[in-house]
Amino acid sequence: MSDLLQQERAIFGAYINGASYSDLSEQYSVSPSSVFNAVRRIGGRGTKWGEIAKANREAATQDDISRIAGLAGQVFCLRPGLIWTPTRKRHVMRARQAAFLVARENGASFPAIGRAFEMDHSTVLHGCWQARNYAERVPHYARLVELLRNVAARKVSEGLAA
Repeated sequence: MSDLLQQERAIFGAYINGASYSDLSEQYSVSPSSVFNAVRRIGGRGTKWGEIAKANREAATQDDISRIAGLAGQVFCLRPGLIWTPTRKRHVMRARQAAFLVARENGASFPAIGRAFEMDHSTVLHGCWQARNYAERVPHYARLVELLRNVAARKVSEGLAA
């Protein structure tokens, strides 16, 4: 079991214990924030709150990257899931590189994009560079990348609004 999961369970257990005690004694009112603060002050010395926040941000970023990759597959007319495969077929690579570029423009880091695609961050960096250069030379590809940017921006903003 990961350290973060153990810490999360410990915090939840402290909350349950505190709430149960307040119900039994009828002397104290226990709110989630009061238990959180108590655990943070007393029992949470080893808790890495920054890591928990980073893990939550990373999960949100991975969702955005997955959404952009799925949209790239649709814009470039690929079969569902083909963009995630490690194939080097040119039409799939161009779509994947466009997804790298748009994800990067939407704030994802190279390592985060690499983790989503199970690739090294330097491969993602090279793919972004390739997509930019190819879009400068080939107008049709540039239009597809621009379409992906527009659709992704709309979908990401809808996801944030939901």
